[in-house]
Amino acid sequence: MSERSWLTLSQLTGMIRSAVEEWSRRTCPVLIVAEVSEIRRGPTGHWFLRLVERNEDGIVAELQAVVWSRQAQIIEAFRRETGSALAAGMEILMSGSVGYHERYGLRFDISGIDASYTLGEMQRRRREVIERLTREGLMEANKALKLPAVIQRIAIVSSGGAAGYGDFVRQLEANPYGYAFRLRLFPAHMQGDEAESSVASALRLVARDASSYDLVVIIRGGGSQVDLSCFDSYGIAAAIARCPLPVMTGLGHERDESVADMAAHTRTKTPTAAAQAIVTRVRVYEERIEELWGTLSAVASSLLASAASANDVTAMRFARAAAGRLANARSRLDQLVMKLGGLAPGTLRAIDQRIGVGVRSLWQSSLAGVADARSELRSRATRLAVRSLSRFNGEEIRLESMDRAIRHLDPSRILQRGFSITRFAGRALVSDDELLVGDELDTRLASGRIFSRVIGLGGKGEEG
Repeated sequence: MSERSWLTLSQLTGMIRSAVEEWSRRTCPVLIVAEVSEIRRGPTGHWFLRLVERNEDGIVAELQAVVWSRQAQIIEAFRRETGSALAAGMEILMSGSVGYHERYGLRFDISGIDASYTLGEMQRRRREVIERLTREGLMEANKALKLPAVIQRIAIVSSGGAAGYGDFVRQLEANPYGYAFRLRLFPAHMQGDEAESSVASALRLVARDASSYDLVVIIRGGGSQVDLSCFDSYGIAAAIARCPLPVMTGLGHERDESVADMAAHTRTKTPTAAAQAIVTRVRVYEERIEELWGTLSAVASSLLASAASANDVTAMRFARAAAGRLANARSRLDQLVMKLGGLAPGTLRAIDQRIGVGVRSLWQSSLAGVADARSELRSRATRLAVRSLSRFNGEEIRLESMDRAIRHLDPSRILQRGFSITRFAGRALVSDDELLVGDELDTRLASGRIFSRVIGLGGKGEEG
């Protein structure tokens, strides 16, 4: 092998670099579409990315990319336009040039990122997911489930450290009616590349023990369109549709409805709104029970009054009838006595005996009629008493059950567990919206009261 037949490694890589740079000069700028698999910022301000292309079999192409520090403003521009930082899992349209380094290999030097492409691609995928769910009959599946009238056992799918989760729990525990709720958190990633599989997995765990819960709530604080794009995925929406329990969402975005919202039984705007909707539903049920109890009491009182009135009318009717028959009998007897005054004593005795028998028969007939009337009155009174007692017994059992629940939710018991009630202007305080600096507050503890003055007001804390 002659000396001219081989190259050093640096000579080979130099030739590759020259060829790449020549090609790049002729074709720049190059537009490419790829998914960001990794992104990090170096200590000198450069941004290093790993770009990939995937198909059903996995990654089919991969290339390292860089945004040099002198052009780092394009990263900030992307964040301003999309409302979210450039992150792994996003598909982006980039412009730039291909470069080659003898030691570090091939790379793509990014000079621009089209944020509108990323937002448009998200909308395209969203439409495809909606069409697929509709085609598979899943879009209305969860809405067909019946929401319990009283919601007490709640499975929560959220990030345990998120502000939205804390807002939801505090809103339920501090509800002004003292309702008690049993909550269990099923932790999940609520944004990023892992969110779709994480939320779907949490919903499957809930489904395995569905009989232990009344409702599933998926909550996340506010965020940008890109941050919340995971809730437009097929995996989360399909898991919601197939869940055997009604699902309520409180995803912290008011402008647009996510696909997850569309597939859920009930959509609320924020985690706080989700908690308020649950408390309101329980309150509506309690008010309905109170209304039914009032109606039942009024009906029972009316029935008893009507029965008493009917009994009085019947008794008077029988008394008048008996008195009339006796008066007629006496009148006929007087007439007979006058007609028979001239008859012989024996004949009179016989007539007197017959009259006595007639009178006794008439009296017995009257007594029998009164007895029948009294028997009918007693029978009707007994039936009315049995029906009233049965209805009152049923309602008494329901009232005892409600009384036990109310005693369990006694505010004094809640205070003894370490909670407190703060009042402003005589009303329980659930938000600082009405407060001004200098307002006086009254805080009630399990033992004692604290009077305080507002020296500052905080924020809402809805961020996820």
